[in-house]
Amino acid sequence: MQVITTHSGTDFDGLGAMLAASKLHTDAMMYFPGHISKPVKAFYSLYKDVLPIKAPEMLHLGTVDRLIVVDTQQAARIGRFRELLHNPEVKITVYDHHPKPQEGIDAPDMHIVTMGAITSYLVGLLAEKQIELSEIEATVMALGIYADTACLTTPATTSEDVKAVAWLLEQGANLEIIARHVRNPLTEGQRELLEELLANSEKSTFNGVKTLLSVCSVDQYIDGLGHLAQQLGEIEDVDLVLCIVEMDDRVHLVGRSQANHVAVNDLLEHFGGGGHPQAASATIKGKSPAEIRQELVGWLESELRPPLIASDLMSSPVHTATQDISMEAAGKAMLRFGHSGLPVTEDGKLVGVISRRDVDKALNHGLSHAPVKAFMSSRVVTISPGATLDEIQRTLIGKDIGRLPVVDPVGQLLGIVTRTDVLRSLHGRSYPHWYQTNYRTEVNQRARKATVLTELMAETLPKRLQGVLLLIGQEAERQNVRAYLVGGIVRDMMLGVPNLDVDIVIEPAAIPFAEHLAKVIGGELKTYPQFNTATINLPGGPSIDLVTARTEFYANPAAMPDIEVSTIKQDLYRRDFTINTMAIVLNGPSYGQLLDFFGGRADLDEGAVRVLFNLSFVDDPTRMLRAVRFEQRYQFKIEPETLRFLKNALDADLLKKISGERMRAELLALFSEPHAPRMILRMDELGIWEDIIPELTLSDRLIRIIRHAAEHIEWFVELGTGVEIDRPLVYLLIISSALQPGVVEELPQRLALSKREREVLLFFQEKSTILAQDLASQDANSEIYQLVHPLAPEAQVAAAILYGEGVRRQLAHYWTNLAHVRTEANGHDLLQLGVRSGPELGKVLQNLHIARLNGMVQSKDEELEMARRLLSMPDEGR
Repeated sequence: MQVITTHSGTDFDGLGAMLAASKLHTDAMMYFPGHISKPVKAFYSLYKDVLPIKAPEMLHLGTVDRLIVVDTQQAARIGRFRELLHNPEVKITVYDHHPKPQEGIDAPDMHIVTMGAITSYLVGLLAEKQIELSEIEATVMALGIYADTACLTTPATTSEDVKAVAWLLEQGANLEIIARHVRNPLTEGQRELLEELLANSEKSTFNGVKTLLSVCSVDQYIDGLGHLAQQLGEIEDVDLVLCIVEMDDRVHLVGRSQANHVAVNDLLEHFGGGGHPQAASATIKGKSPAEIRQELVGWLESELRPPLIASDLMSSPVHTATQDISMEAAGKAMLRFGHSGLPVTEDGKLVGVISRRDVDKALNHGLSHAPVKAFMSSRVVTISPGATLDEIQRTLIGKDIGRLPVVDPVGQLLGIVTRTDVLRSLHGRSYPHWYQTNYRTEVNQRARKATVLTELMAETLPKRLQGVLLLIGQEAERQNVRAYLVGGIVRDMMLGVPNLDVDIVIEPAAIPFAEHLAKVIGGELKTYPQFNTATINLPGGPSIDLVTARTEFYANPAAMPDIEVSTIKQDLYRRDFTINTMAIVLNGPSYGQLLDFFGGRADLDEGAVRVLFNLSFVDDPTRMLRAVRFEQRYQFKIEPETLRFLKNALDADLLKKISGERMRAELLALFSEPHAPRMILRMDELGIWEDIIPELTLSDRLIRIIRHAAEHIEWFVELGTGVEIDRPLVYLLIISSALQPGVVEELPQRLALSKREREVLLFFQEKSTILAQDLASQDANSEIYQLVHPLAPEAQVAAAILYGEGVRRQLAHYWTNLAHVRTEANGHDLLQLGVRSGPELGKVLQNLHIARLNGMVQSKDEELEMARRLLSMPDEGR
């Protein structure tokens, strides 16, 4: 076994170097040597789920055959791993940038360099080997370099340190997170100003937000006021700091927010300032500090919104264990649900917590069958439903734990908030940007105020459907289940758009309720146990889909999700965009109440297409196409952060991982939209086609053609042909016209096209140009007929769109005058005249049809006379 460790009192360079070494030595496991520094401990307590570093007591030293030490050569500083230095069977490797100490490690494999940080050296090796890093890995390594070089300013800093940082930034290192953990020393002037600010500070609480407000004047300009405001917040432990300092005949207003829901840049916009949600500033002339203070207080009293609380964040119901199940069973439950611990309950009350580490210890000691109560921790740190997000975060860090049960005053377990829940809900600098929520957190406050849509439902939904929904709500109440109307019907009802796709989410189980409901309202019932769903088809409509509330987990990017029974809030959270996350309660007492946890209504009002979190397109890259569909269907705009996430997903080539079947389904859905041309062109503008059909380039001519394609399709429909047009296939044919033949031949397999789609596409690719040229130049009706008749209707429309007025005129002539022309004489008539059955009969009928098309015969008698003339001719002339 290979082990990577560093020095005791581990600092950020040691942490970054361990992580970098683990990317070079992929078979090695990382272990802390013992004590870690306070800043690293605070950082690691929040990010431990993504930094797989173990405690030394979890390792049996006898299993180690290689020890890799970073950021130290001192044997005395590596804790119990020092024992391995004297074992000849253990290979020792050292990476360090310090001078050799008197009692240093002496090993054949030593890498001692002169750099500001040893992490820089290891990062250089990663860059040479072109080893890719995740954003958090790059951030941790960059943090190590910045911390050990005082942000690249110490005399020990070298160009190699700078190169390493530059490469890490290219890999996605997040400077906002780094800035939280790197501090610079204060100048004398800054120290004096900090003392003045502290002396003049006032603490207040506005709507649950602890605020420090400080006003002062100084004789000369002192820079770094933002840094001082940050320090004030840390010293006084408040959520919001506002400093008003008069210097150089103007007032400098600086704000720093430690509360994730308080966007200080919004506040300072009122004073002509700007910045980030957690850091902003403004410079004001013509107002006194007292006037500015008064305006600030007025804004805080009227506008500052409450913070997120535990009841907004918690997962419920909670997977729990009982005291009597075995440790092995508890471990399997954690593995099944992906948890690192489970609350232990008795009669619904919390009595303890069992962690994965507890399970590992029990299994290592052969105690897999011991009951949970023998190992569980009964001294559990809990929070109330009203605990704020920042209180939760401080508790997680201060107690160094990964989960906080939410309990009521009598100890009843209501839910649980995990470190992951906090990471998903934090904003700005306070949370990891590799998993970022994007919905509006303020709507959690609005969601507590009931919005009832019964009048809107009565105005927009058909009477029959209203009656069905009322009945479903009444039966749900009687059966002690919860029923919610969800999905596109809620969205479109609020937009005034007709939509009768009825989707009902049921808690806790859809199929038993559907079986009961079908007996009450009638209709054909179909159940799908593998998906926990059911459908009731009512006579004359509508069709009602009932789904068990569920959550999804994507094991890999672009993979199909694993599904687990859950709650309505989690069910809505798994959806693609906020505008699709609204639900309406159907249960009798609350009938018509809107559930809007994620700001869907506000985004509808603003016309914004917004994903719920930044990995949404990673989980399901086809959402990129759906974002375009919703944007163009409703004339909305893709929200800026969502657009950034979409482009990041495109840069990662995630659409290329989607199966042909799924891509075909999404493209057909998009091509079926009335505004498909706008969607196709928007996909080109965003670069989405590059990941679907890389060879596709839309010329200016083709863009003009696509822009008006829908009008041509409608023209064809209005010809009254009586044939059904597969609109998606028309657009596919238009797009294929820009591709080389070899690419077109590959498309059916790439996009999993149906047999008919494949045949039409390949025929069109091979024949369309010549056919269009011939068709436009023909005058004879029979020639026009013979050219058009073999073409699929979609190929006809595509040819009209691509090749212009001449083809369009001939198609109109064909469908108006030729398509329905038939001979009156039939095969039976010709047999009576003496025409031989078989090829001869077919040849004569074909000649009669041509004559009829060209106006040479106009009645049955004329057709029969022509047939007689043909019979009198030699065989070769028939």
